[in-house]
Amino acid sequence: MSFDADPNKVIPFAVDFAVNALQAAYKEASVKRFIFTSSSAAAVVSSADTPPANITEDSWTDYIVDAAWADPPYTQERAMVTYAASKNQAEKAVWKYHKENRQERPDLIVNTVLPNFNFGRSLVREKQGYPSSSGLPRSLFKGEVTDFHKGLPPQYFIDVDDSGRLHVAAAILPNLEDQRIFGFAGRFNWDTVLDIFRKNVPEKKFPDNFSGGEDGNEIVPRGKAEQLLRDLGRPGWTSLEESILANIEGLY
Repeated sequence: MSFDADPNKVIPFAVDFAVNALQAAYKEASVKRFIFTSSSAAAVVSSADTPPANITEDSWTDYIVDAAWADPPYTQERAMVTYAASKNQAEKAVWKYHKENRQERPDLIVNTVLPNFNFGRSLVREKQGYPSSSGLPRSLFKGEVTDFHKGLPPQYFIDVDDSGRLHVAAAILPNLEDQRIFGFAGRFNWDTVLDIFRKNVPEKKFPDNFSGGEDGNEIVPRGKAEQLLRDLGRPGWTSLEESILANIEGLY
C-alpha cells in the first residue's frame, strides 16, 4: 500500500502486482480459488462533495481514476485519491484478465473482497502495536485529534475479524463464484467512537465531539456479505462498539 501522490509510482505497480498474482494462480493447477483483497475505494469513496448513491456490484469509482491521472503537480493532498484509484484499477485488472483467459482455467474461481475502514483487535498487540487504521482509535483514545481524523468523512467500517471471515467465505463456500463481496458492516463517524469511549471509560476525559453526520450511501450488497458470515456460523456483523473496544485493548 502506497500513499505516494504520483499515480505513475502507484497505479501501474498495483495493477502489475494483482495481475501477476492471478497469472501465477492460472499456471498452478492445484489452485482452485483466487481471492483478491480489493477495497471499498474501488466501488465508492465517501465525500461531502459527492451525492449519496445506491452502491451495487456494478459500482466503480472511475471518476477517482480520472482525478488521480489529472495533470501535476502531485501534491500530498492528492495521495488518497491516487490510493483509491490504484484499488479501482487493480481490481478491474483482475476481472479483465479473468474474463479474457477463463477458458484456460474454467475450474478456477475468482472472488474479490472490498472491505471498508477496518477496526478491531491487533493479532499480536505486543509485537504489532496498533497498525494501519487501528492506530486512529488509539490516538483518539489518548486525546490526539489528528488532521487525518478531521479530514476523514463519515463512512462505513468493518471489524478486522469479519474482514478475515469474508476472505475465508470467498475461499471455501460453495456457489460463491465471480463475486465482489462488500465488507461494509455499518456507518460510523468519530463522534460515535468518542461516545463509545465515554460510555465504557467514564472516568477518562476525551476530546469534544468534532465529526457528525453519516455516510448517505446505501450499500446494496452488504446484506449478502452479512449472510456469508452467518453461513460461517456467526450471528452477523460485529458491532461498532465491540470492534472499537477490541481495538483499544491494552489502553485502559
